Amino acid sequence: MEPVSRRYIPQKMLFDTRLIERNLSESFITSQELEVHLSKLVDVSEQCRRLDTKPLGVQLDGTEDGEDA
Repeated sequence: MEPVSRRYIPQKMLFDTRLIERNLSESFITSQELEVHLSKLVDVSEQCRRLDTKPLGVQLDGTEDGEDA
């Protein structure tokens, strides 16, 4: 199979968080390009809201293996 050229990959896919490791390992992007991209991102942490969640199907009762004492 012939390797894919960077020009055939959409720009939004080059820095997709799910694909960054693969794009770095296959030299579609360099670590320097990644650093430049990350430095241009806007900090939106003030717009975030913390969500407290509980894992489904897990009972945290302090006993080993979730068994009753």
